[in-house]
Amino acid sequence: QMKESNAASVTSLGPSNGPSIGGSDIYLLGKELGPTDLGPKARVSGTACSRTTWVSASAIICRMDVLDGGIGINKAIGLTILQYLGVDVKSFVLEVTPLFTFDSL
Repeated sequence: QMKESNAASVTSLGPSNGPSIGGSDIYLLGKELGPTDLGPKARVSGTACSRTTWVSASAIICRMDVLDGGIGINKAIGLTILQYLGVDVKSFVLEVTPLFTFDSL
């Protein structure tokens, strides 16, 4: 019998800042981000990334387009992933640290 636990984590991101007009990718790097593409969803400061791409169990890419209120420092990034736990699929929400900063125009 499997013990339910979530060892998923995001340990770094890059770049840590980007243009407020969007058009850049944020690479979320960590561990246990899913053994296959189960449709992760990322958001920056509460706004969904225009595209979230699972690359591997240790990398996910958040594509940013123009975001509402896209200027400021220390914006929170959230990541929702699905993981298999035994025969079940569970959803986990990870709050990412470090934070992301938008450059001014």
